[in-house]
Amino acid sequence: MPFRTARRARAKRCETGDSLSGLFFLRVLIMSLADDIAFCLKPRCPLCRKGKLYRPWTVSVVEKCAVCDAPLGAHDIGDGAAVFLMFILCFSIVPMAWIFELIFAPPLWVHAVLWTVVGLGAIAVMLPATKAYIIMLEWRHLKKDGDAPEA
Repeated sequence: MPFRTARRARAKRCETGDSLSGLFFLRVLIMSLADDIAFCLKPRCPLCRKGKLYRPWTVSVVEKCAVCDAPLGAHDIGDGAAVFLMFILCFSIVPMAWIFELIFAPPLWVHAVLWTVVGLGAIAVMLPATKAYIIMLEWRHLKKDGDAPEA
C-alpha cells in the first residue's frame, strides 16, 4: 500500500474514533517537526520550498521568491531570533567554559580565543536556521487567517 494511501486510511480511522488516534497524531506531529527542522537547516521559501530565502552571504530576506513570487520581504520577526539565540548560547557556553576551566585550567588567552570561535560558529549556524523557522511559522499561521503581510 503506498504511503499516502496508508496515511489517508489511518486518518479515516482516526476520524471515526479509532483507538489509534492519539498515536497517529503523535506520529504526524513528529513528522511535521522533522520537516520543519529540515526546512530550517536549508532555508527556502516557506510557500514553494524551492526558492532561496536569504540573499547570498547574509541573513537578510529576499524581497520576492524567485520561483513563486511570494512577497518574502514583508516579514516582521524583529529581534526574535537573536534574542532566542542569546539565551540559548549564554546558558550553554558559560557552563562549558566553566567546566573547561575546571578540567584543563588553560591560560586566559585560550579561553578568549576558544569561546569566541565557538560562540561565533554557533551563531553562524543557528541564526539563519532560527530566523527561517520564525518566518516559516509566521507564514504558516498568518496565511490561514488571510492577514499575511503584503509587500
